[in-house]
Amino acid sequence: MRWLNLCKRIKSVVYAIIRSLSGCKRKTIEAKVSGNTVALTPIVAIPERRVNVSKEAIHNENNYWLTSSGNPSHFTVKEIACKCGCGESRIKQEMLDKIEELRILIGKPIIVTSGYRCVKHNEGVGGSKGSGHLTGEAVDFYSPKLSLSQLWLFCESLKEKFNGVGTYPGNTPFIHCDILSSRFMRWTHREDRYWYLF
Repeated sequence: MRWLNLCKRIKSVVYAIIRSLSGCKRKTIEAKVSGNTVALTPIVAIPERRVNVSKEAIHNENNYWLTSSGNPSHFTVKEIACKCGCGESRIKQEMLDKIEELRILIGKPIIVTSGYRCVKHNEGVGGSKGSGHLTGEAVDFYSPKLSLSQLWLFCESLKEKFNGVGTYPGNTPFIHCDILSSRFMRWTHREDRYWYLF
């Protein structure tokens, strides 16, 4: 009996972790046998992909990107610009609004390691051909005051979640967030392998 109770507790903890990581709500299904309702079976609903139709953000005369409400964000044009030195800088409004919301929620600086990338720089760093960095739909960053686990939890606590969130805990650890509409995915990159949570 004790073993059964332990299994039930473990199951509820696993469901809680999955829900907290994915922002999913618990749903139930009623099974009917001969007209009688049997037990409710908990399942986790995977959220549907969100379609990104956002326009590109604009910046003010001081070169701070403006949020959709017209207020200056914490991020400059230079921070989001391609790191190869070509000077190109663009970001989708939805992406800017989400990283600004994250920055306000954290209350601590976010250091952008990779925002927009030109095609040449993306190839140079080994980025994929469909990378969100090419279209201003992805940002890599870290916070000197927070661990990757803490940053991950902050990302998952946003009202409107990122479509893609991945951690890269190498020599220079960072977190990748994107709004690509082609998938809803969570992963970590360890020992030259990708480990997908969903």
